[in-house]
Amino acid sequence: MPGYKAHIVGGIVTFAAISFVLNNYLQPLPVVAFQWLGATILGALFPDVDIKSKGQGIFYKVMLVCLVLLLWKRQAYLFVIMSFLALVPVLVRHRGLFHQVWFVLVVPLGIAFVAGQSFPLHSVALLQAACFFCAGALSHLLLDRIF
Repeated sequence: MPGYKAHIVGGIVTFAAISFVLNNYLQPLPVVAFQWLGATILGALFPDVDIKSKGQGIFYKVMLVCLVLLLWKRQAYLFVIMSFLALVPVLVRHRGLFHQVWFVLVVPLGIAFVAGQSFPLHSVALLQAACFFCAGALSHLLLDRIF
């Protein structure tokens, strides 16, 4: 079972591979590419949020920032959904729900879709970030299966 450093490297390699493939189609601004890299690394750490880990610590810090922003933007509906999602990691066993391929695809893409409805100007960026997040999460699952 790889540690968080191996999963971060896996996320970086995943981002580099996707960027190489998409290079002929997309030429994102450096700040956008950096956001995609961050989303991929967060995704690579995400499946281990159900145990005491670096990924869990980062998850709850990011979740806190998101919840504060949602309160600031008066998005009560999204705040409730995100609050519920923040509780899920403490309710499941390790390598259970968060290590299911369907879960690491459906949840981030679903959140991006719902958030895109509330913030339509950012819907494309949210979907792109969710796709990179999913790719990072899939790299985590692959590394766990290999090692």
